[in-house]
This record gives sequence, structure tokens and C-alpha cells, in this order.
Amino acid sequence: MEQQPIFRFKLNEDIIEMINRFAKIHQFDDRKMYKEEWSKWFNENNVLFEEEISRLTRLGYIGNIEYKMFNAGRYYFRKKKAVVVLTEENNVVVVEDKKIKIPRLYISADKNMLDAMDKHIQASLNDDNDKNNKSFTPASGYNDFCKTHTPLLSNEIKRIYNTFDNLDLKKEISAFIIQKIKKTYKNRYFIITRK
Repeated sequence: MEQQPIFRFKLNEDIIEMINRFAKIHQFDDRKMYKEEWSKWFNENNVLFEEEISRLTRLGYIGNIEYKMFNAGRYYFRKKKAVVVLTEENNVVVVEDKKIKIPRLYISADKNMLDAMDKHIQASLNDDNDKNNKSFTPASGYNDFCKTHTPLLSNEIKRIYNTFDNLDLKKEISAFIIQKIKKTYKNRYFIITRK
């Protein structure tokens, strides 16, 4: 039986994890600094990388494998974003791979918050000072809403924050909540303007 040709050579999971960690550590380095740090790091871990290079060579890879690893770290893993997910079990999970499916818990916005958003959007759209409301956009409306409804926003953030059990990820949870409120405002804007 003839062996099927390999068109896409994948790196070993352990090597991918190592490159991913390196790329995240040096995420904000400029090109020259990144390359210098890569060379040092690659030489320090040379034994592991040599095993991977020989494995890929045995499989039939033709090309510079170190260059392949460098490019994976520099142009893929360095820019890969993590996603914060709240699961049905009320746990916070940071997911790097979008292919991983984790059931999400839906947190509905408070009715008072939704009503305030709707009133703010309606008032802004009906503003007589702004001819045809060309300057009112979802982004500008959201910024104005945040300035004029600070106590309401503060209460909503606290309410959502208290639904999380895992407070070890405070930075991720805060970003998740702010993104959720912003998305809610913009969705309300589009619901009202599409009527």
C-alpha cells in the first residue's frame, strides 16, 4: 500500500506550546529584537528542536524547518488572541483556540440598563440640534451614554461581576463585561434604527 503524500506538515504539540509561549512573551518586541531573542532561545532549546527537525525531515518536509517555526511564532502565535468564555457551570475559561466549543452561559442585561440605553438612543436620534443626525453613531452614542449614566453602568458592572466565581482572572472578566455592555448598546442602536 502506497503512503499518501503529506501536504501540510504540522509541528509537534509540545513544540507548538513552546513557540506559543515564546511568542506571547515577546509579543511587543520589534522585528530585530524578536529575531535576536529567537536565536538565543532556539539555541537554548536546540536538543528539542533538533528532534522535531529530524522528525519532519523523515516525514518528507523539504525546506528550512527553523524558518517555519520562526514564522509560526512571529506571524501567527504572536497575534493570536485569547477569548474569555463564561461556561454554564459559571466558570471563566480563557480559550486560545476558537475550534474548542465550550457551552456558554448567557448573562442578560438588566431591564433598567436596556431602558436607559433605549431612551438615550431615541433622544439622540430625535435631537433637533443635529441635522439628519449624521454625527450620532453607535460609537459616539456609547461614549456619551457612558459619560451620562455612570452610576447605572457601575451598578451593572458590579452585578455582572458578582456572577463570576473565578476571580483570579479579574483583568479578563473586566474586559469581558465592558465588551458585553458596549455590544449591548450597539445592538440596541441597530434594533431601534432598523424599525
